[in-house]
Amino acid sequence: MADASLAEGTRFRSSGSGTLVRTETGDLAFLNAVALTDTVAARIDELGEVRWLTTGSKAHSTYVPGLVARYPRARNLGVAGHATHPASRHLKFDGILGVNDGLPGEFEVVILEGTEMPDAQIFHRPTRTLVSTHLAGANLKSEAERERDFFGRLYSLAFGVIDDVGWLAYQTIMWSDLAAFQRSLRRVLAWDFERIAADHNDRVYDGELRDRTRAVLEWTAALQPGRHRTMMARFFWRQPRFLYDMIRYKLLTRS
Repeated sequence: MADASLAEGTRFRSSGSGTLVRTETGDLAFLNAVALTDTVAARIDELGEVRWLTTGSKAHSTYVPGLVARYPRARNLGVAGHATHPASRHLKFDGILGVNDGLPGEFEVVILEGTEMPDAQIFHRPTRTLVSTHLAGANLKSEAERERDFFGRLYSLAFGVIDDVGWLAYQTIMWSDLAAFQRSLRRVLAWDFERIAADHNDRVYDGELRDRTRAVLEWTAALQPGRHRTMMARFFWRQPRFLYDMIRYKLLTRS
């Protein structure tokens, strides 16, 4: 399921994608849930009852109130970071992913540790699908040529990814504990996933794109601390405002 909305302060469209999974009981789990039109919601209702809603990143919260209103019987699940993130700390969740989420046993959850973006990665074993949140970035020309693609490609280009899959430059400075982050990535890599359904990609990745994403994660899992420190130093040297913003944000989350 895809949603396209205007990026704040612009006329460009910013996109997000959710993944609908039919569980072994026949009920539906809406992972990385996004806003729905009434027409799409009606089609989902024909498929079954939505019993679980997941929002896998503290940076994602805009759609939560509307989804809860649409699916009041669903278990609304967030991440621990929602409780401290200024834009989402007012929200209420029924459970925390990776802690007390109550998802069916066919799902596995890994929360990325050692990063300022401790997002949830969810593996659906029966379909061998990785439902990812901010797990590397992608900047690929859309075959559908949707209007919303231009902003995403421009955004990724600004942070160093063009016609490829890789980490956006600012993501690397968020790895506050590289060893812990790498342990999380190794847990994700241990899943034998056949496809990747990501929160900001407009198509499911399999085959070559899946392998390319796996290669990026493997490179990161083997990254030497000295190389990482050099990458961060170069970034902050060229973009000192980011360091100021990171410090200010950490102060806000502790207040």
